[in-house]
Amino acid sequence: ALLRPLGIHVRRIEPPRLEPRPEAVVEITNLLINEGIGDYVVLHPGGGGSAEKWPPGHYRELAGIFARKGLGVVVSGGEGERVEADEITAGLDAPRADLAGRTDLELLAALIAGTRLFVSSSTGPMHLAAALGVPQAAIFSNRPPNDPARWRPLNRRASVFTPPGPDDGLEAIRPNLVARALDEGYHLETRPD
Repeated sequence: ALLRPLGIHVRRIEPPRLEPRPEAVVEITNLLINEGIGDYVVLHPGGGGSAEKWPPGHYRELAGIFARKGLGVVVSGGEGERVEADEITAGLDAPRADLAGRTDLELLAALIAGTRLFVSSSTGPMHLAAALGVPQAAIFSNRPPNDPARWRPLNRRASVFTPPGPDDGLEAIRPNLVARALDEGYHLETRPD
């Protein structure tokens, strides 16, 4: 729709596909091994100010659900999101790593490429996860500027979650419902060793 006024008519959108650099994969793998992380999910609580964020307590609750499944929990984000990352991982009884502020874009891509699941609000790393083709949960508000019909991840493996009512905020999206939907769609039980 944005291109039509320029005389460009797009019939089919092909999602971009990315592959992380092998050197970045080795570096992030070594970092995760040093943190005691094997099989893991990535939670990205930040948003860069472009969209409403899911509450940190909801990410913490979701982290606990994944921990009980035997999955490691990695929190990504920028340096300014360290407080949220600490809140999510504090006292979590599972292998965990707080990588907020510790990765550049290449390492973030390598981190996301190796995850079982990427969970975020509408943010740039959400689109990076889509381009990497990993299973993901994308949390969106019902507000028009952030409409998932326009901004959803272009990824067949994405599940988009919105609040149940038109006036509800993101806090109305309950972590247990997200976890249940993801379990049904992606079978996130632990992998056998």
